[in-house]
Amino acid sequence: MKPKLIAALSAAMLCCFACAVPAFAAVSAVPAQTYAPGDVDMDGAVTPRDAQLVLKCAVNMTALLPCSLTEEQVALSHILGTEQPDRVYVQDAQAILVYSVKKLSGCTQEELDSFFIKYTAKLPPLDADDGCQIETPRARQIEVQNILQNPELPTGCECVSLTILLNYLGYPADKMTMARTYLPKQSFYWENGELYGADFRTTFAGDPESADSYGCYAPCIVTTANRYFAANGYDAQAADLTGTDFDTLLTDCIDRNLPVVIWITGENLHEPKLTTVWRTPAGERLQWRSFEHCVVLTGYDKDKGLIYVSDPLIGNTSYDYSRIRQRYLDMGQQAVTVRQ
Repeated sequence: MKPKLIAALSAAMLCCFACAVPAFAAVSAVPAQTYAPGDVDMDGAVTPRDAQLVLKCAVNMTALLPCSLTEEQVALSHILGTEQPDRVYVQDAQAILVYSVKKLSGCTQEELDSFFIKYTAKLPPLDADDGCQIETPRARQIEVQNILQNPELPTGCECVSLTILLNYLGYPADKMTMARTYLPKQSFYWENGELYGADFRTTFAGDPESADSYGCYAPCIVTTANRYFAANGYDAQAADLTGTDFDTLLTDCIDRNLPVVIWITGENLHEPKLTTVWRTPAGERLQWRSFEHCVVLTGYDKDKGLIYVSDPLIGNTSYDYSRIRQRYLDMGQQAVTVRQ
């Protein structure tokens, strides 16, 4: 990367995160479609100030505070596209910021397209003839301290994975305290000849200290984390990312140094099978998927085709990209992280 690009990017990011954004003055009556996407302040150019405005509005919306952008300005902020047209997103601010800095540094349109292939078609063309080069990351690995679930928690991979994530983020969580104090769980029992047990989507089925127990799904771990935060006075919330595409986890979380708890299968990514059936106390009939397992997603290497995880059963390790992605799909694309 050119020195002047590094300097410009650093200055722009400092501006984005440190400067206060004044309230908008009355904007021009010219229709929004006459402005290029990304030109949020409607001054005729895509600049770091546009990224600054989008970032502040995104933060305010997350905190349920007023956003000073008009509907036209919100529409101009949608560089990456969105299913919620009335919201703005940090990712859009990032795209606008990097685009504007690259423009200031003298990138040609061809070079810009090679980096922002997904959305540069919506941005105005560059006409500078001075070149630069930025490459998307091919590999990234977040260094986390692994915690083994055995021997204390033979079926506690979900709770231990959450503990690994919390420890990485600086919370002094302990796997046994998380399992005994904050994890919702329910024992099995027989009634009228039928087996009853937990709704494993929201409650751990059995006890993670027992090898004869089963496990739980993402909503249960979200509850566990939020109970821990509330009990200890932390201003944080667990985020249920279930349904998120696997590659999106890599770009939206791993590339931002945020590990993610994901549901896959154990025993070297064994294919899951439907096995034990029981009823919940509410009368719903559920069936368990065998080999269910939880790990912490920590990185990737595109050239080697590897995904890095912190596995509570075997430690920090790697798996084949295609296989772990398939198991993630098999287990319902379940994922949990923490928003601080």
